[in-house]
Amino acid sequence: MSLQEVSLFEVVRKQFVYKVKSYTGILQKLMILQTIGILLAASGSTGMMGGSSGTLHYTITFFSGTAIMVMTIMWIITNGFLISTTAYKNDDFTFVSTRWSRHLANGVYIGFLAILGTLTSYMGISVIKVVYQALRIEVMYDMNYTYMEHFASLATIFGYILLSGILAYFIGSVLQFNKVFTVIGMIVIVALIAVFNSYSQVNLYYSIGKFILAEESIPIFMIKIGSICILTFIASWFLNKNQEVHL
Repeated sequence: MSLQEVSLFEVVRKQFVYKVKSYTGILQKLMILQTIGILLAASGSTGMMGGSSGTLHYTITFFSGTAIMVMTIMWIITNGFLISTTAYKNDDFTFVSTRWSRHLANGVYIGFLAILGTLTSYMGISVIKVVYQALRIEVMYDMNYTYMEHFASLATIFGYILLSGILAYFIGSVLQFNKVFTVIGMIVIVALIAVFNSYSQVNLYYSIGKFILAEESIPIFMIKIGSICILTFIASWFLNKNQEVHL
């Protein structure tokens, strides 16, 4: 028996570092998916308009980095789900740890992936400009944003990516808890929402989407996202805290 006390912070830190160093394949998948997103965004457009002035004719094509963000969200959903599976849980038993420390380390790791995905997605938009100029010899006009507008964009992208990762982790935790219960529960929830929508003038799907996606204030948006992530993360903990210990 050791008389040395190990802090929760130190255990979580070691587990987090272990995940970052061990799961390097995750980063390679991110690079591949974002490369696909960049090519899709560079080869397509989100809108077009044109006109003429005398002998001058012009066409304006609008491009967006949405494809990169979609690929990044798919990436973090996959990884958020995977780290909740039994195979990934068994890796954590290489440390002297508790279920709570493992759960916290997973949360920190998802947050790290969200930050990484946010930064690479945002930088990928600049790559689109380079790719587009290389593929098409045309003049490109780039809008100049203020520092606050850049911050708002980063905060929004981070919020969506983090929420997607936490929700995927929660769904994975529910499936690990009881697969039959999960399937039946999802069917019941969808059925109840369908019944509610048919007898009410309020569409729950639209209302939930508007509550999260249509928020114009960045501070309020981050409070909403943070609250949902915290509540979902706590729910995941309650689902996993009574599972058996592997030796």
